[in-house]
Amino acid sequence: MSRPLNRRVVVTGMGGVTALGNDWPTIRANLDAGRTGVRRMAEWDRYEGLHTRLAAPVADRTKADRYPRKKTRTIFTLLSVVVAFLLFGVLETVDYAFSHPSAGATGADKLVTTNKYSITLQLPFSDMQQIRSVPGVAEVTWMTWFGGYYQESKNFVFALPMKEPWPF
Repeated sequence: MSRPLNRRVVVTGMGGVTALGNDWPTIRANLDAGRTGVRRMAEWDRYEGLHTRLAAPVADRTKADRYPRKKTRTIFTLLSVVVAFLLFGVLETVDYAFSHPSAGATGADKLVTTNKYSITLQLPFSDMQQIRSVPGVAEVTWMTWFGGYYQESKNFVFALPMKEPWPF
């Protein structure tokens, strides 16, 4: 679908931020008078290796007056950068853990089996002998889940009591 070529554009104003001025009447008056904004930058004498000392600096321009900072946009920009770094860190950690399983990943040589209905329900003790008989199994132990509280219900205690001695 093509758009019509007779659409109109309306210019509602002109402006500029230049060495000749920051508004159109000032810029026009300086151009008509033949003035230039180029000058020798004496403050650049302290820098070595510059091949020029000429520039056209913009004078008397404060950004805050003409372009106020939008705090909401700044906050969301910073927040998105923080989230991006956090996601990168988490994903790099996961990638490293999967690509280097023997480089210190705790539990890489351990297998935990649980009841299919809930972690609070134990496997039958008879399963310990069957698991122990599997080739390559070095040790078998059991643990159970305990959840309670100390003095008040807001002081929750989570514990995993295990068979002594701890075989791992």
